[in-house]
Amino acid sequence: MSGLLAAVSCDGRGSSGSGRGSTAPCYTVVRSTFSNDVFLTGTAEAVRTATLICPDELRWMDAVISYLAEDGAMVSEGDTVCVLECQRLLQEEETLKNLIETNQAAYDLGVANLRSEYARLEAEARSNELQAALSDLDSLQMLYYTASQRKIAELNLRKARINQQKLQRNLDVTRLVNETELKKLDMQLRQSQEMAEYYQQLLDELVITAPAGGMFLRADSWSLERKYEEGDEVQEKVLARIPDISEMQIAIAAPEQAYKQLVIGQQVSFTFDAMPGCLAYGRISQKSPVGRPLKRNSSLTVYDVTATVDSADVFPVPGFTANCKVNISTLRDTFPVPLVTVFDRDSLKVVYVRSGKKYIEREVRTAGFSAAEVVISAGLMGGEQLAYVRPKPSAIVRTERLAPETSAGQPPANGRLTPEAPQKNQQEALQKTKQEAQAKTKQKRSHQPNETKTMKNE
Repeated sequence: MSGLLAAVSCDGRGSSGSGRGSTAPCYTVVRSTFSNDVFLTGTAEAVRTATLICPDELRWMDAVISYLAEDGAMVSEGDTVCVLECQRLLQEEETLKNLIETNQAAYDLGVANLRSEYARLEAEARSNELQAALSDLDSLQMLYYTASQRKIAELNLRKARINQQKLQRNLDVTRLVNETELKKLDMQLRQSQEMAEYYQQLLDELVITAPAGGMFLRADSWSLERKYEEGDEVQEKVLARIPDISEMQIAIAAPEQAYKQLVIGQQVSFTFDAMPGCLAYGRISQKSPVGRPLKRNSSLTVYDVTATVDSADVFPVPGFTANCKVNISTLRDTFPVPLVTVFDRDSLKVVYVRSGKKYIEREVRTAGFSAAEVVISAGLMGGEQLAYVRPKPSAIVRTERLAPETSAGQPPANGRLTPEAPQKNQQEALQKTKQEAQAKTKQKRSHQPNETKTMKNE
C-alpha cells in the first residue's frame, strides 16, 4: 500500500488555504510501504479459441456475408453460424459444369471414332491375312506354270505378305495412337471433374458451422474498423471466434513509456467495469518485441502484452474491459511522500518542514519514485509536516543540509543534518565575540587587586 496522504492543516485543524498562510495544508510523514504501480487497460480473452475462417479463394472472389450469428450468442457444436454468398463462384461453377459436359461428349465421340477406325484396320488386316492364305494354297499349281507365270505368282504372294505386314504395323500404330488420344481426353475430363469437386467444396464452405459450443464472438475487421456485420464483404480471414472460457488471459495494448517498465513475471491485479467488486490476479506472461499502430493510419504506437488470469472471484467473459494494475516495485518500511512536496533547489532536492508558523528548508535524498510519490532515503525521521507549496522566503527560518556523502557514495552513518554554511559562520562569529568579551572581563578583574595594593602603600 502506498504512503498515506494525510493532508492536514499545519495548525491541526485540517482546514485548507492558499498554501502560504498559517492554515496551509501539509502532509504528515509516516513510515509505510511504497508501491510503484502502472495502470493499463486490457481486454479479457480466452487462451484457447476456436476460430472460424473464410477460405482465401472466397475472399479473392469477393464473398459477402449474408448471415452471421449475433455477437455474444451461445451456440452449440454443429449450429450454422455464418452463410456467405459468392456470385463469382456460382458463375465459374456453372461454366465448369458446361465444360465438363463438353469434355465428356468429346471423350465419348473420340472413343467411338477411334474404335471404329481400329475395327476397320483390323478387318483389312484380317482380309489380307485370308488372301495370303489363299495364295499359299495356289502355290501347288506353280509346278505346272511356265517360268514367267511362276515368277509372277511368287511376286504376288510376296506382295500379299508385305501388305499383311503393313496392315499389322498400321494396326499397332493405330492402337497406340488410340490409347494416347483416349488418355488425353480422359485427362481433360478428369481435370474438369476434379475442378468441379473443388468448386463444390468451396460451395459447401459457404455455409459455416460452429466447431465447438460456447459464446459466439464476431471478429473485428481491420479495414472496416469495426466488427463484421451482415452484408459486409469479407476482407480478413477470421470471421468469428468461439472462446473456451475455462482459461482466460488479458490482452493489453501498452504505450511505449509503460511498456519499458514491464517485465515478464510481474504481478498484475485486475478489476472489471462489468463486474463491480470482482478481483482477479495474474502475471505478465508475454511481451511483443515489435510495436503496432493503435488504429489504422494512427501515429500512436502500442505494444501487445499478455497477462495470465491465475485466480479470480469470477472469471471474466471474453470481451470485458479489464483495469490492470501492474506492480513494478515495492519498498517496505520507507518514507513515501507526494511528489508535490519535494522541490528543486539548485541541484538539490529539498522539502519545507513546518516549524510553528514558519518553515525549515531541508535537503533530502530520494531512492525511487512513481507517478504520484517519491521515496525519501535520507533527511526525514517521520512525523514531519511537509508543505505542498513552496513558502515565501520570509517564512523560512533556516535551511538544513545533509552531511556530504562518503567517498564510497554512501551517506554518513549518523545521517545528521547540518546548518547551511552562511548561518554556521554567523554562529561561529558570535561565539568568538562572546569569548573575547569574557576574556577582557577576566583581565580587568585581575588588574583591580594590584591597583588597590599600590594605593595603600603610597
